[in-house]
Order: sequence, then structure tokens, then C-alpha cells
Amino acid sequence: MKKLSLIFVLFALFLAVSCGGPVKYEDSPEGQGHTDEPEETGTLGGECYENRTCNSGLVCDEVSNTCMKEPEPTDTGDTTEPTDTGDTVEPTDTGDTTEPTDTGDTTEPTDTGDTTEPTDTGDTTEPTDTGDTTEPTDTGTKEACYSIYDCYTHCNDEACAQACYDNGTPEGQSIFITMYNCWVNNCVNAQTSDEYTECVAYNCYEESEACGISFSEKEICEAAGGTYDYFAEDDFERCYQIKDCAPKPANTEWRGDQSYTEYFDFDDGLWTNFGASYKTEYSDTGEAKICQFVCAVGYEWNGTACTVTLPVCNAQTTSFPCKDPSTTYIWSEKYGGLKWQAAVDHCNSLNSSNYGGFSSGWHLPTISELRTLVKNCSDTQMPGGSCGVRDDDEVVCLESSCQGADCYSTCSYDSTGGHSKFGETGYFWSSSAKSGSSGYAWLVLFSHGSVHDSGKSVENDIHCVR
Repeated sequence: MKKLSLIFVLFALFLAVSCGGPVKYEDSPEGQGHTDEPEETGTLGGECYENRTCNSGLVCDEVSNTCMKEPEPTDTGDTTEPTDTGDTVEPTDTGDTTEPTDTGDTTEPTDTGDTTEPTDTGDTTEPTDTGDTTEPTDTGTKEACYSIYDCYTHCNDEACAQACYDNGTPEGQSIFITMYNCWVNNCVNAQTSDEYTECVAYNCYEESEACGISFSEKEICEAAGGTYDYFAEDDFERCYQIKDCAPKPANTEWRGDQSYTEYFDFDDGLWTNFGASYKTEYSDTGEAKICQFVCAVGYEWNGTACTVTLPVCNAQTTSFPCKDPSTTYIWSEKYGGLKWQAAVDHCNSLNSSNYGGFSSGWHLPTISELRTLVKNCSDTQMPGGSCGVRDDDEVVCLESSCQGADCYSTCSYDSTGGHSKFGETGYFWSSSAKSGSSGYAWLVLFSHGSVHDSGKSVENDIHCVR
């Protein structure tokens, strides 16, 4: 299979004739009202094209480099021996009275030419050899198409290119037209031959291959915008490109790398990252990954954007929501006098109201989350407290048996709110229902830092969390 060099010798020519593809010469603008003298290149009596071809119906006489009509196959053109007709009469019946057996012919009189092959005239011009180097008799599809293309590469005007097309086989013409149209339709706006090569390799690979024009992996890679290089760890060449992550939102910083590598699959003709996902997204937990970002210093993530940093939760907090730096939980202000189901619904409604600039994540805290607000009571505060009533990723224990004495009798009463990070003393609902008792749920009494259950119809205070 022929190789296509990186620089197309046809670049300028294809752009010049890109409006419709090859046409008959007499139908082209150059052929309309054609009255040029016969001496024009490619015409009868004129010089042959550089590739030793002429316009349709003419052949190139390579001796004189002149275009002439194709000789008739049965015209012997033998004028060298007009008296040597191959007549079978006796050689002594010549009318010559002197030495009748001597005809004066220095050739042997019995050698008159083989009468069984009247078309063998000794004509060395071989009239069936037109001098057309495109080999129009080659009917192989790739070879026939490539012969037209190869002829094109030696042309510098449209008439020559048309002759190359006309002298091709029907099979070759069909494949050539398909390839030609793909090149013109996709790559007519290329500004340089390098751009044209890259465009053809990327958009018309199959059409070009069908015509016997192949591309190296390096050419295909560069056409796709990649870099072709040797990878020592894999011990072979690869086509790759470096892609930037999608832009991150305002007030953020990249947590991991902000670019990644894609590789070109020559079988599929597509870029791939072997199943890896590189989505630009917020994450401040776990191992840092490519395209992840976090909020810049002084900003907090609200579920959709990084907003101004929230105040710290403590007994003096007056602006809500606030953030507990020890857990990163964000807490709402206190809401009082709610039954359990109303408390659950209220916290969920904060999402739709975009409370604090956060449109998701708000909920009534689990008993484990609520216990993170307990302080100065080691058995019930979280993390680390020994009280068995829990509802978190590590432990879920919500039955009556989970409540030991360490959940309610180890810390003394404090009317000043010393067992609450918010300085509070009342009963606060959790979302954790008591297992085995559908009408009960767990809560915290902050005046004692203790954990209890209560009927859901009782009204208590709440803090919502996200």
C-alpha cells in the first residue's frame, strides 16, 4: 500500500478544482468555447503533459513528446516494402527474363512474411500502448484508484488532472470520486498543506485507504490533535493529548491535578481515558482526585457554590447558620415547641427555602449528630462517649437496651448551659426513632447532657443540621 507523505502535492490543485470534483474537460470553464491552437499542451499536435499523458482520445508519442491520435489496431502502417505483399505465386514468375530465379531481392525469396498472422506487421510502435502511465487496464480497486491519484500528483493544471481521471478505469473513478468529495467537503478551508493533511487523515481516513493511500499512526495522531511519543514504561509508542479539567466555580481552589491525559484508540478512532471519570466537582474528603476543588480560604461550600465563611457555633453565636469547626457540621438557629414529625418536616423545608444559601442537606439531626453538641459530659458527648444509643455509619443502636446508665446519670445538672455548645438547657429532638416503639424517638436533655426517649407528640426544641 502506498504511503501518503505529510505534504500533499495536490493541495493547491484540489483547492482550485474543489467546486464539484472532476468533470469532463469540454464541460469545464476552460473547455467552454475552446478555440486555442492545436499546439496547446495535451491537445492534438501539442506537447504531452509532464506525466506523458494527453487529453481523452489522444496518446503521447514519447519520441517526439507530441500528442497524437490513437492508431487503429488493424492499420499496419507498413510502407517500407510495398512490393513485398506476401503473394504466393511462384517466385520464378516475375516477368524478369534475366535469371528468372533471381528477383533482385537480397532477402531470401521464400521468406515473404508469415501469412498466418496478417496483423503482425513488424510495427514497433505497439499501437495498443498509449503511453498512459496511469495503467487504465488495471482493474484492481485500490490500484486503479491510486493510479488516478498518482497521475494527479504530476499535474499542475486542471486539464492535466481531468486527463488523469478520464484515463482511469470505472472502478478507479468511482472510488476516486468518493475520496475526492470527502477531501473537498471536509478540508476545503485548510490554510496550509499540513492542515490539509491532518484534516484528510482525521475526516477521510477510510475513503483514502480505499484508494490505496495510507497514513502512519503518527500522521493520524497529529491529525487528531495529539502527540505521538515513546512511553518507556510500556515500551511502545502512544498517541496522547493533555486535557484541562472543566472550569471550576468562583472562590475555589484546585484540590488535585487540574489536567489529565487521554489516549487515542487507533481501532475505534476515538480518544479514551480507559473508563476514568474526570468531572470537575467539589470534594473536601478522602484522597484528592483529578479535577476536584475545595473552597478558598474564607469561603464555605453551600451545595452549589462557595460562599462567605460562616461564623463559629458557640454560646455567643447570634448569626446563623453557623459552623462547628470540630465536626464541620453546619447548624441552624433554634426552633421551639415542635412535635417530632413537625420538627422533621421543618428541617427538610429549609432546603426549598435555600436557608443560609444552602439548597440541600438540611435535616433534623440523628441522635449521634445531636450528641456532638454535648460538652463537659464524656459519656454522652460525641465522638467517644460510652452511651450506647447511636445512629451513625459505625453503629446503629436505637432499642431500649442500648440505653445504659451512662446515657443519663453520670453528669450533674447545669442550669447555665454548661453541657451545650450553644449554652442551652432544654430537650432537643433527634430524627432517630426508637426501635420497637413507633411512637417514640430519642432526644438530648442539655441541662444534664443526658440521652432519653420521649413520645413523638411531645413538643420540644430543635436545631437543624447539614
